[in-house]
Amino acid sequence: KRRYPRSGKQYHRMVSSITNQEAIERFIRKVTDARNKLETQYPTQFCHPRRSRTSPWDHYHIAKEARKMHDLFVWLAEHAGDPAVENFVVRLKDHLLARLRDLPYEGDENEFSDNDRDCVLISDNKLYEHATLR
Repeated sequence: KRRYPRSGKQYHRMVSSITNQEAIERFIRKVTDARNKLETQYPTQFCHPRRSRTSPWDHYHIAKEARKMHDLFVWLAEHAGDPAVENFVVRLKDHLLARLRDLPYEGDENEFSDNDRDCVLISDNKLYEHATLR
């Protein structure tokens, strides 16, 4: 009776519509049961932290958690020969210096001296990959 309002009122359409509704409900129940079973077997893999709310007026938001870490020099060695990583450390430090000094972004045209670049320290030569950038 509860499926009747969502079906066609003509008899031949009503029967097939109710049958489809029952099949969909069985499928959803089967998926839900399987998920609940997996959650009880492997509880840590299904623990999803809630996303923090961000203001719609923020220009961007970067997640505070960084689960994936890369050693800078190992990462550079893995990508050797890639034109995107030529002078990567120099360009990265130039980019960071420009952001830290509030210089307007115009395509990273700013060049800094080696003494300036030496002021930017990359702690333990680690780069962290963030999963969220909104």
